[in-house]
Amino acid sequence: MFEVRDGDCLKMSLPEIGEVENTTIVDCNGSWDGRVINSFVIEANGIYPGNAFFEQQAIDKCDRHSSYLFMPTEESWSSKDRTVTCLQESYGLETTQLDKLDRMVDPITLMEGECFNDVPISQGTMVELVNCLGNWDFRVVNTFKLADGPFPGGTYIDRQVDNRCQRETNYIFAPVVETWAVGDRFVACIQER
Repeated sequence: MFEVRDGDCLKMSLPEIGEVENTTIVDCNGSWDGRVINSFVIEANGIYPGNAFFEQQAIDKCDRHSSYLFMPTEESWSSKDRTVTCLQESYGLETTQLDKLDRMVDPITLMEGECFNDVPISQGTMVELVNCLGNWDFRVVNTFKLADGPFPGGTYIDRQVDNRCQRETNYIFAPVVETWAVGDRFVACIQER
């Protein structure tokens, strides 16, 4: 993994947890499983900070098309590995036709006024941006971030949604305990058609 660069396309199996065993850099004009969208270096030393730390960094630093991370392991950290690599998955879609893949973004990067549809093949990790003048299933009415601290609970989040979402909101994206633990503070107020 130390050899991959931004823009490289990779053939591999992406495990849900654990390390990637075999990775081959392939031509992006053919079939690939992941494309390196961007990478960044963690400016930290000391003990291994853990997966939650890297996932929290990725929220701010990965491109919105990213859906998978390569991050240092405890072993590679001790060898001075500080690089986090943000990947775009192909989800088995035809990768020679990048238009659909390049419309797929992480829901916590949605912006006010954007319209989108679900992407079932991504199992809820990505949405597909579409033109608001055409057919869409969801429209982002407004967004806001919750304050840091311990997870505030569903009642608090519901109260914030009631106070801060616009009237036409009838669906939301909001943090849950698991996503809060890795730095998610994003709330999207959404109009579902």
